[in-house]
Amino acid sequence: LSADLAISKSLLNGFVRGHLKPSEVFDPDLMGKFIAVADVWGASHVLRWHNMRFYYNPITALLEPIGFDAHLHKEKIDVPHALEEPIISAILEGDPVIKSVYQNTIKRLADEIAGEDTKKWFHTLAQKQLRILHKEFPSLNGFRFERIAKRARDVLSLSQPPTENYPEL
Repeated sequence: LSADLAISKSLLNGFVRGHLKPSEVFDPDLMGKFIAVADVWGASHVLRWHNMRFYYNPITALLEPIGFDAHLHKEKIDVPHALEEPIISAILEGDPVIKSVYQNTIKRLADEIAGEDTKKWFHTLAQKQLRILHKEFPSLNGFRFERIAKRARDVLSLSQPPTENYPEL
């Protein structure tokens, strides 16, 4: 595994120094989806550089994100968006492939959250987990689905390229 560690360090160094595009370092599909899910759910804590963990996939020779230390801000509304994190901004703005996966995933998530199926799934799972958690934390409240749905709409609008209001001269 020492060789894999050396390769993964080289990949990260190449990205940080600007020698490699993000899609040459990170699995574009997994990274785009990972960032989108974290952004929609308001789990921006997992997107901070010091909280990011990666798996080096020896078959693809790319790094894959591992969810670590994700913190859902239950009561905060003004949770930072993914692009406010410098590493995420560098990944998304530096590579149209990953950015496209990110935008498509946000669109899909926002559409799914707007439907009733996701709301039912969310409430069923939340109630099951709360029953378990209430044994130790009886006053714990669940997440409000409406806040997550609003955040999905907000993230969707922020992820889309701005429309030009003036004709090009």
